Amino acid sequence: LANQELLKVNEAAVLRAEEQFRVASARLQTGAGQRTDSLTALVTLSQARQNLLTAEAALATAEANLARLIGERGRVAAIDDPAYYNQQAAIDTVAIRAEIAASAPTLASSQANLDAARAGLRQAKAGYYPTVRVSANTQYIANRASDFDFQPRRGLTLGLSFSPWTSYQREAQIENAAIAIDNAEASLADQQRQIDAQLTQYFAALGNAQRAIDVARLTVEAATENLRVARVRYDLGVMGIVEFTQIQEQLTQAEVSEIQARFSYLRAKAQVEAVAGRVY
Repeated sequence: LANQELLKVNEAAVLRAEEQFRVASARLQTGAGQRTDSLTALVTLSQARQNLLTAEAALATAEANLARLIGERGRVAAIDDPAYYNQQAAIDTVAIRAEIAASAPTLASSQANLDAARAGLRQAKAGYYPTVRVSANTQYIANRASDFDFQPRRGLTLGLSFSPWTSYQREAQIENAAIAIDNAEASLADQQRQIDAQLTQYFAALGNAQRAIDVARLTVEAATENLRVARVRYDLGVMGIVEFTQIQEQLTQAEVSEIQARFSYLRAKAQVEAVAGRVY
């Protein structure tokens, strides 16, 4: 998507350069301009076209990589969605941190490992408890003495067993289970600290991107107005071609900066969503 936007910016820059070249050529033909003006405009146009070719190549590469990621051949264009650029007025970082601490997929996985380790310790300690066995049965016996009438015989067996000595196998299992719990607790704590550090970084990037978007939009607005005034001054012969070309380039760079700021915001937002395991 970023390469698509950059391609549009370069296409607009080429159109402005072509228009300026036509104006400079017309002024030269009427004697109102100088040959250096038309040559400078031609150089600017050539550079704009070269930048356009670079942007087209970058877009082709990005679409080819996207096709590879989704298992397709050739090029696949990303689908733009205005919802991508919806910015929240204020981000409740405290609420997001609390939500992630309670339901982040990575933390849930680490907590599950800890629960499994604790269950393993309980299972290992169960070897210290005696084993109780209870069985009951009923038999029917018929013989000549009972005139072949079935006589029931019932039995109840109660057994108790305990293994006081297992060559330290039981103790080794308990020790290994306790070590597994320590490792799982350390892993969970480290995962929590890592996520906390990541969120601090991502929230800072998100805030910077939001401010950068506001600044970039104001810069584009100012550069657009500056170019409009510069065009009038150039047509009146008050401004030279070099200064006018610089103002054109400032507008192009401002538009590029706005695109970069918007997609920096999207990347920072996606990083937060990846940690949380859901879309905000």
